[in-house]
Amino acid sequence: MPPNVPGPVLTWSIADVRAWLTELGMARYTKIICDQHKIDGPALLMIQEQDLRRPPLQLEVLGDIKHLVFHLNTLKFGLVYPDPKTKYCLTQSTSSYTIAAPRDASPLKWSDTLDLSSSDDSSSGRDPPHRLPGLCASCKP
Repeated sequence: MPPNVPGPVLTWSIADVRAWLTELGMARYTKIICDQHKIDGPALLMIQEQDLRRPPLQLEVLGDIKHLVFHLNTLKFGLVYPDPKTKYCLTQSTSSYTIAAPRDASPLKWSDTLDLSSSDDSSSGRDPPHRLPGLCASCKP
C-alpha cells in the first residue's frame, strides 16, 4: 500500500482513492474516477479491466489500463473480508457487460427454428416445432 493511503481498502474514502491513484502516478484519472464517478475503496475493489476499457470510464492508454489492473489486483490479493456478505459482493462478477456466447450456426440447429420460405408453418411442408404453452420458440424442450 502506498505510504500516504491509510488503512484497509474497504475503509477508503474517495479522498483515499485519490491519494492512491496519485501515489501510483495516475493522478490524471482522479477527476473521472473520484470526482465524476465517486469511487471509494469498496467500489475500487469491484472495478475490473473491462470497466476501465468501456464507458463510462473508457481509459485509452493500454499501459495505464494494465498498470491499474495490476495495482487493483495487488489490493485484492490477501484482502481480509470482514464478513461473508462483503466477500460475496466483492468476488462476484460486477460487470454490467455480458458477452453473449456465439450462436451455433449449424443448419441442424437452425432448421427447426428458422424457415425463410414462409412465415406460416403450415406452408413449409414441415410440421411446426413443438412448443410448450407460455414459452417462446427458443425455449422449446
